Amino acid sequence: MSDENESGALEIQQRYPHPVEDVFTAWSDPSHVKPWWGPKDFTAQEFECDFREGGAWHAVIVGQDGKPLNQSGQYTRIEPNRIIAFTFKWDDADSPKTDITVEFAADGDATLVTFRQAPFSSDESLRSHEEGWRECLDRLADHLKGSNK
Repeated sequence: MSDENESGALEIQQRYPHPVEDVFTAWSDPSHVKPWWGPKDFTAQEFECDFREGGAWHAVIVGQDGKPLNQSGQYTRIEPNRIIAFTFKWDDADSPKTDITVEFAADGDATLVTFRQAPFSSDESLRSHEEGWRECLDRLADHLKGSNK
C-alpha cells in the first residue's frame, strides 16, 4: 500500500512471514542490514551504525555503473521490536534531509512493517524513493528467507 498526500509523504506496508524480533534485527544489526540495503542491482559496500537514539548511520551503495552513492543520517527514536526512526540524506551538497519511521507489528506469526518517509520536494523524488524502497523491502524478504535456521 502506498499513499501520496499533501505533505509529500511515502508509505509502504509489507508483511514478512517471520517474527518481529527477526525483522527488527534485520533493520538494527549492521551485518543483517548490509546484505539487503539498496535497490535491486545495487550492492551496499558499507553499512555502519551506532544503533542508539542520537547515533549516526552511514551507507555506501554502488550500482552497475560503479559509482558510489553515500547516504547517512541519525537515529531519532528506537523502541525495540516496535519502532526505528531516523533521518536520511544523500551525501551530496543539495540533497534534502528526510525523516523515516519504520514500525513493526506482530501479525500472527508474521510481522507487518510500515515504512514512512517525508517530506519530499517533488513528486518525482517521491516516486524515485518509492521504487527504491520497494526494491529494498523485497531484498529484505529474500534476506530473511536466507537467514532462517
